[in-house]
Amino acid sequence: VLGEPGVVSCGAEGDVAGLKMLLLAGCDVNGKAKDESTALHRASMMGHLSYVSQLVEAGANVFAKNKTGETCLHVACQMGHFRVVEYLVKKYGKKLCMEEMSTGATCALLACRNGRMKALKCIGEAGGKELLMKVAGSSGASCAAAAAGQGRLEVLEYLVEKCGKEILMLMVVGNMSCAYLASQNGHIECVRFLAEHGGKDLLMKVTDKGVSCAHRACEQGHLEVLEFLVERCGRGILELRRDEGNKSCFDLAKDIAHEDVVEFLNSIESRAAEQN
Repeated sequence: VLGEPGVVSCGAEGDVAGLKMLLLAGCDVNGKAKDESTALHRASMMGHLSYVSQLVEAGANVFAKNKTGETCLHVACQMGHFRVVEYLVKKYGKKLCMEEMSTGATCALLACRNGRMKALKCIGEAGGKELLMKVAGSSGASCAAAAAGQGRLEVLEYLVEKCGKEILMLMVVGNMSCAYLASQNGHIECVRFLAEHGGKDLLMKVTDKGVSCAHRACEQGHLEVLEFLVERCGRGILELRRDEGNKSCFDLAKDIAHEDVVEFLNSIESRAAEQN
């Protein structure tokens, strides 16, 4: 690539022969591109294990960070290149696993968000509960929140196995729960799992702006999620504080013309009226 060190360009291609020639010529193994990525970043992102190991043996700095604060382990975890992750963790252990991006995100959070199970188990073994429970400073995002928002059920199962229920109770900035994020995106299997392990308390939480799991399910038209929330929590979940616009679940569904959701809510109200 024009304007970046040859060692970085070769890293993207995994060109080990080219790297050996560059090393003989005395290249800087820690040379950086404009985005401050090193050859280790590029090779790790593309999963080129041989190139990564050659760089490490030549003295490349595995703790070097790009403009967003990612190490080579961050990018390998994000892309799911298990062999690269395994190699880096075996050599540098927990210390490298605990490194944070500028946002405070760890390699574990990136692995959870992207569903990279093999990478997650590898870094989880090295970093333990301390790593898995760590939250991103700027957003408060947790591994569980990242997984729930993307519908990563297998990741949630692993996190609860390793950390227990407490990892589900970590709130994102604004007091958004992992159940809120799963409901918002219609991930019903994750919502069911969170209900089983976090209980009604988790499902009934509202954000700082008064928005509930039910609000979000109604707004996005996720009928199956809404039906489950009412089944587990009763009509009370529909009566939680209204959102910041003072709109109820019914208002939100009606405004966006989610007719099946409106019909369901009407049926709930009709049954309640008959019982009174």
